[in-house]
Amino acid sequence: MNLNDAVKTCFKKYAEFSGRAKRSEFWWYSLFVVLLSFAYTWKSDNLFFYYVGNAFSLLTIIPSWAVGSRRLHDVGRSGWWQLLALAIIGLLPLLYWWVQPSQPGPNRYGEEPEADKGTPPASPIPQAAHPQPSLQSAPVTPSAPVAGPPTETREAPRGMLHWTQQNRDQ
Repeated sequence: MNLNDAVKTCFKKYAEFSGRAKRSEFWWYSLFVVLLSFAYTWKSDNLFFYYVGNAFSLLTIIPSWAVGSRRLHDVGRSGWWQLLALAIIGLLPLLYWWVQPSQPGPNRYGEEPEADKGTPPASPIPQAAHPQPSLQSAPVTPSAPVAGPPTETREAPRGMLHWTQQNRDQ
């Protein structure tokens, strides 16, 4: 679901507090409301934008609570938990629940939202363009030892020094 679909869905379900809402629907709609509220607040020195901002807030308060309620339903919680937002500290558990994945299958609030079912979207790149590694490996052939003196000697790390000396003595 994209921003446009989420806003359309939330305004279509303007005061529908029953059912379930996907994470994408909730977060895209929340982003829409926050960005426009910020824009109107930023221009609040102009009386026109002040009134438009207040009208926008009144217009979006009901669908905001409705989509929040449906989102809580999607994780198996009652929409009444949103009243925690009235106490500022109550936003923490709400944020935790809002970011949780959907409960799979139907729950007591309804069926699982359609777009969350199934597999993730397919890649636009054809499968042959990025082949997956095979479970079968090629046979390993031993390589011939390299003749000549060693090119580099290293000291063992401090913790390994005692262990390597013990094993050399045996």
